Amino acid sequence: RIIDLAYILTAVKSFDYSLLEDCLQGLVNGEPKTALKKFEKFVSAFNKELNLQEINFNKNAECIPELEYCFYFLHSKADIASALINRVSSKRENCTIIIARKNPNGIIGLNARRQDWKIAVNELLEKAVKGLKEASAGGHAPAAGGKIQAKDLKKFKKRVLEILGRKICFTALASEKSLAKDWLSKKEGKAWKKLELMN
Repeated sequence: RIIDLAYILTAVKSFDYSLLEDCLQGLVNGEPKTALKKFEKFVSAFNKELNLQEINFNKNAECIPELEYCFYFLHSKADIASALINRVSSKRENCTIIIARKNPNGIIGLNARRQDWKIAVNELLEKAVKGLKEASAGGHAPAAGGKIQAKDLKKFKKRVLEILGRKICFTALASEKSLAKDWLSKKEGKAWKKLELMN
């Protein structure tokens, strides 16, 4: 029941923020069924837009499988970036996903997710926006957000690729080092056994 109410509020906020307080009052103080009927057009529009944008993401996202990374620029009148990234990232747990959206003030909002925690997206965004004017980022390892100026989008995207590329290389080298260590350890063990047999 609470999840349903939260969903209604999210839908209303996404299309008309000015109605959010009215909706909240109706849900808390009035009859939830009455409020649902009053605002159900927003829920319907929200679901329709979310489904459409998921299709657009699947078709148009810039994905680089080698880096386990997808970038998508969201073009929507509705504020659904958070809902969209939650949906697409839940279906791609081993992928770093960034969704960007231009806000009315000209600033680009950023949402990032990585469900398997392999990449800390809060650190990724913080490093990618460092030094950019009027930019900021923060959050947690699996979910983060930020903002940049529109003119810095190209630079931001390039930085993300460089950071992810370095992380992949470092992980590969660490893996090779671990394999080499295991191999040497086995060789060393065999050598000790031979010495024991000789004695």
